[in-house]
Amino acid sequence: MARRSELKPAIERMESSRAEALGEFGDEFFVEASDGIGLKTELPWVRFSSRRMSPKATEGFYGVVHFSTDGSAVHVTVGCGASRFQNGEFVVLPDDQLDSQTEWARNVVMEALGTLEPFTDSADSGATRELPRSF
Repeated sequence: MARRSELKPAIERMESSRAEALGEFGDEFFVEASDGIGLKTELPWVRFSSRRMSPKATEGFYGVVHFSTDGSAVHVTVGCGASRFQNGEFVVLPDDQLDSQTEWARNVVMEALGTLEPFTDSADSGATRELPRSF
């Protein structure tokens, strides 16, 4: 299985093809990753986006690769800020706010493609903590 240290540079090498797909946001393409070093996370991830579309993981929408807790699965999804950093910790947004963000993103996909396929798989990561379960 590819580790975060291998996947991040691989996605960075795709910058030129992603830049074209991002149109006006293409010159701001970036990739970042976390495997739990520093602020601990139960789920390692690699995310990619435009700085303007998502200056940080708690804001905007971005492509993200999540690895399941046991390493048996990889989920490639559209992610959005599911939490806010408050008083030294990440606080998960209320369900109604997450539902609203998800609904908006699904509508964008439906307008562009006329279907949510192939984006209907459940992404069960095996996470047990509240923050990574919100991803």
